[in-house]
Amino acid sequence: MINIEITKLDDDIRHISIKGHAQSAKYGNDLVCCAVSVLSQSIVNAMIKALDFREDFFSISNKGNLEIDIPDNLTNIQLIKMQTLADVLDINLKDLSKQYSEYIIFKEKKGV
Repeated sequence: MINIEITKLDDDIRHISIKGHAQSAKYGNDLVCCAVSVLSQSIVNAMIKALDFREDFFSISNKGNLEIDIPDNLTNIQLIKMQTLADVLDINLKDLSKQYSEYIIFKEKKGV
């Protein structure tokens, strides 16, 4: 099961967590895992570029779990880019979780 958690403060995404594996098919044939991986990797790559190649805002564990923290010390332009990219990820992961609810749990919570 893939567990996705989006943490928002007001309307801004502050943290994204993607953990686990869908196990919808044999290893190497799991299209649900593939979809989540390609989407999240694409967004992280775009975020790295938006932050002038900073890489201190995300981590990937050896099991493939992804954690993204939107930094506080951004310029207005960087913040707009990061929020837009985070929103794209949020919308698409939410859509995937509706299509594949037996393999993806999506939670949204309010931060403090």
